[in-house]
Parts: sequence; C-alpha cells; structure tokens
Amino acid sequence: YVLAAVDGAGKARVDVEPKLRKRYEVYKELKQASESTATDVAALRKGLAAIKKVEEEGLPATSAALLKLRQTVKDLAVANLDDVLTHECSAGLPEHISHLIEAINDAKEAQVAQSEISAVTSKLGELGEEAIAWVKAGGWSDPGAVQRSLSLATLAGAPSAGAVRAEVVANLTARLSQARSDLSDGGPSVAKFENLTLAIRFVRTLMPNSTDLGPAATDFTTQLDAAVGSGDVATVERAVFLAPSARINVPGSHTAAKWVAALPKVRKELALPDENLHEKIPNMQRALQAARAAGLPNNCTDMVALCTRAKSCAAVHVDDLVSLGPSSPHVAPGCEVSLNISLECGLSGTELAALQTKVQGLMKDAVDAAVALGTDNVVRVKAAIESAISVGVPNITNTSDAFGTQVSTRLSSAQAAVGPSATADAMEELARAIMVAHKWGNLTDAVTTARGVFRSKLDGTFDASDVPFLERVYQVSEAYARVTPPAQVRDWADAQKRLRDKLAAAEAGNTDPAPLQTATQFAEAKELPATAEYTAAVAKFRELSAANMAQWAAGDSAAIVTDVAPVVGMSAESFKDGLAVLNALGSTGVS
Repeated sequence: YVLAAVDGAGKARVDVEPKLRKRYEVYKELKQASESTATDVAALRKGLAAIKKVEEEGLPATSAALLKLRQTVKDLAVANLDDVLTHECSAGLPEHISHLIEAINDAKEAQVAQSEISAVTSKLGELGEEAIAWVKAGGWSDPGAVQRSLSLATLAGAPSAGAVRAEVVANLTARLSQARSDLSDGGPSVAKFENLTLAIRFVRTLMPNSTDLGPAATDFTTQLDAAVGSGDVATVERAVFLAPSARINVPGSHTAAKWVAALPKVRKELALPDENLHEKIPNMQRALQAARAAGLPNNCTDMVALCTRAKSCAAVHVDDLVSLGPSSPHVAPGCEVSLNISLECGLSGTELAALQTKVQGLMKDAVDAAVALGTDNVVRVKAAIESAISVGVPNITNTSDAFGTQVSTRLSSAQAAVGPSATADAMEELARAIMVAHKWGNLTDAVTTARGVFRSKLDGTFDASDVPFLERVYQVSEAYARVTPPAQVRDWADAQKRLRDKLAAAEAGNTDPAPLQTATQFAEAKELPATAEYTAAVAKFRELSAANMAQWAAGDSAAIVTDVAPVVGMSAESFKDGLAVLNALGSTGVS
C-alpha cells in the first residue's frame, strides 16, 4: 500500500512527508531484495542490509516480503557456508581465514542455527592453528602478512595466538638489535642495510610504539654517512632506496641524495648509442659535471665507464671533424668540447699530446678559413678564435689582433666615406661596419662615435627626392646600426610602404578605391612629400573612383534610385541628376 501510494503521489505531483518517503525507500529496497533471483554473496549481503533497515525503522516484521527475504538470506548463508568449507581459497591462508570469518558472521546475522555453523567454525580453528604454525616457522618477508595472520588466528580462536604474538615480539626485538649491531660492525653494506630495513618494518608494523625504532633510524643514517665517507656508491644508492620503506627521511641536501639524483643522468648517457657526437659529447660533459658537482666519486663504476666512453667518443669526433674540413661551422665547437671532456676525464701522456696536436692544427685552419670570409663573418671568426685560445693554439692572439685591425679599419673607412653628402650605399656600409664592430667588441668608443655620425645624417630638412634615401637608411638603422631614427623618418617610411602595398593590390585587380584613399590620407597626415608613390596612388584612386561613379550613374535602375535616394534625403529625380553631375566632375579629376 505504501509503495503504491507514494508512486501515485509522485505521478500526481503531490508532496510526500519525509517520514513516509523514508518508509517508502525501505520498503522498496525490501521488495527488490525479496524478488531478486541472485544467489551470490552480494545478494546475501544486500538482503541482510534490507532486513536491517526494516528493523532500524521499527517497521512491522510480519509482511510477506520480509518473511520471504528472511528465509532467502538464511538459505543463501547456509549455501555460502558450504561453499567456503568445500572450496580451497587460492589467494592464500590469511585470505581463506578471512572468508570463513565473513561467512560465519553472515550466517549468524541471517539467524542460521549454530549446528549448521559448527563445521565451518571447526575448519576456522584448524586454519588458525596453520596460521600460528606459519608464523612460528619464521623466515617472513612481509610484516603485514605476519600481523594479519596473528590477528586472524586470534579471531579464529587459536588458543596459542596470544603466546605466539608475545614470542614474535620478543624475536623481532632481538632481530632489530642484531641488525643494528651487524650494520655497525665491519662497516655498512647493501645486505646489512636490507636486514635493518626489514627489521624496522616488522617492528613498526607489529610494535608501532617500540622505543627501539628511534635508535634504529639513527643507526641507519649514521651508517649512511659512513658509506658516503668511504665512497661506496652502490651501498649508498641502495640505502637511499630503502629509507622510505623504513620511514627514514634522507633530505635532498644530503650528499647521498645528491649522488642518487646524479646517477640516472650518467647512466642515461651510457645507455645511448654513440651517434650524433656533436650532441652526445656536450650531453656527456653536462652529466659528468653534474655528477662531480654532486660529489660522486670518480672511481665509482658508472663514472669510470662514462669517462672511458667520453674519451673514446671525443677521439672519434675529432677524426670526423678533420674529415669535414676547417671550413665546417662544427669544427670550432666540436674541437673545444672534445678536448675539454678528454681533459676532464683524465686523458694524459702521449694520447693527450696527440689529441692536442690534432685539435690545435684543425682549429688553426678553422680560424684561417673563417677570417678568409671577411669581416661580415665576425661572429664565426670570434667564436673560432675563442675556441682556438681555449684549446691552446700557438700565436692565435696575432690572428685575433690582425682581424680586430680589419674591423676597426672598416669602421673608420665607412665613417669617413659618409661625408657631408651621404649616399644610401655609404650609410648602409656604415651601418654594417657598426654592427661588425659591435659584435667584435673592444671598440666601444669607436662604435659610439660612428653611431653618432650615422644618426646625424637623419636630422635636417628633406623633400620628396630624399625619401628613397631615408627609406633605405631606415631599413638598416635599427637592424644593423642599432640607431633609433627620428619619428619623421619612421613615419615617412611607413607611409611609403602603405602606398606601395595598396598600389600593388589595385594593380592586381582590387577595384575598391577606399584602401588607396586611406593610404594617401595617412601619407598626408604624416606630411609625406609628393613622392612618386604618392602621386601614383592619388591618380589610381581617382581612376578607380571615376570608374565606380560611372558604373553607378549608368545603373539608373529603379532599385538603386529607390534604395539610395531616401537615405540622402533627395527625390528620385534629383538623385539621378546628381549622379550625372558627380560623374562629370569625376572625369575632370576632381576627387
């Protein structure tokens, strides 16, 4: 009746008081559970939950649905007891015990007779004794499994569970003490850290309040410092890995943590193939430098392997650079990094002398090849000279001084060539000479003076004939000379560009005169003289305007007159006459 009434109220959109709504939900769940045909454990527990809600709400316990459900869950509970008793649990002993305990609890809640539960209870007792036997056998690796087995044995009613727990606690205390002693005696090792870590984990799980945990953690960190001091990288790495499972914090600032952080970079370079050496060698050098910055010992296995590989790769790379020839841009940086990493990795004796001779000869040729390209190649020349100095090429300073003289001479000559009546070519050469001198360096005063001369040529009064000169100078002023031009020069160059762009669009077929009008108006606003571009733009604008006006005047269709005349406040006849007049004016050049 409740189910039908509340369902009907919902359809009629009638509010139902909360108490009745709650009873409806309980009855609905009861009805669904009683009508379910499922026979698994989930159906059993769903039925028990429905019965519990009915009891908690104090609802009548004599309904047919409730009586049916009580019998159903009792049958399901008995079937579940038979199932856990006859089917061996593949998940292991602790899980098997858990299943039995759950089945017994479900059966009790379903009001199954004790006589039907006794067989499972007996089986549970047997498994409890098996759990105790497993714990007493020792050799555990999982403290959680030991703790769970002891707890389940207690729940299973194993008589010796309490005594065994006490025995386990005593054994673990002794085990932790022995692990601490072993770690301190004879120096730390991987095996000793593993034993101490496992002992700490067991004690922390079964005896979380043990006073031995603090001293054990102190021993761990003390011996970690000792392993760092002896340079035992393998032991340090393993100890840092184990520390979190023992709940021991190794801060990132600790040397051990720095070693462990640097090792993956070293191993990554060792794992990569010896290809693209111009990229691989710098990466190896960065990994090597990072490892040394972390204090990683040079004699550890990974560092020795990295240095061996680095020296081999460096020798191969230098031979590759020789085959490329001195004109290759890869020679200078490649030679420098190859020799440097070889030195960092301890190359010495005749091997080092042979490599230095080869590198220095190649670098001397590379500098000469770069210088031969002229002063415009200043960046490459400077880099090559710096690399040559780094690898110890003899008398390279003489080459550097000679090239610096070329740069200085070019700047002086370009500045003198500008003269009172500067040409665009002369100004561009001065801008380029300024750029070269700036990039070379060591000529700060001369560059400042040259920039002043360049800037002075942009001041003054100009007319239309000067605009091409100003445009070209504007293009190189900021790009090469790094000189900010006057606003007038910038505006005129901008106006000229706009005029050219709109003219090109018109010549390409754009018949709309508006863009040309906008460009010419901008030029006039910036007071651009009547340049050839401005004159051509004005003429093209008039041409397009006249053509458009002629098309308009010729189109005396009713649509044009009817649509436009009212907008401008004219009669249709007057509007047509006006079009004719405008067309006539346009043909005379009036815009």
